[in-house]
Amino acid sequence: MKPTRRQVRLAINGEPIQVRDVAHLGCPRCGEGLFTLAEARLLFRSAQAIYRRKHRLLAATEIGALRRELGLSAAALARALRVNKDLVARWETERAVQSVAYDALLRIVRDVPGSLDYLRSRAA
Repeated sequence: MKPTRRQVRLAINGEPIQVRDVAHLGCPRCGEGLFTLAEARLLFRSAQAIYRRKHRLLAATEIGALRRELGLSAAALARALRVNKDLVARWETERAVQSVAYDALLRIVRDVPGSLDYLRSRAA
């Protein structure tokens, strides 16, 4: 194994995302790669950023700001959106990326008066 850089594909929300120039240890014979924890984290964050830009998604900070502006806890927003509260926390801390559909729903909650009340009235 020796230090190398190459393009790596990583799935974000089931979609393959290509990240260029990824540093890691690679086998010159078989091409197998080995990543340190720091390299793996950087790869994941880079893939998330590419996915967010590609789909023009709200940033993690924007999701957190929206939730706070609405005066909601992560659990309350999760109930309205019908997702697990841990998922909302992961969106806000960049440990997960919302799907395009949930991004649209978050924007509707932000931009359409009464939409949050509508979602809450139908939440399980």
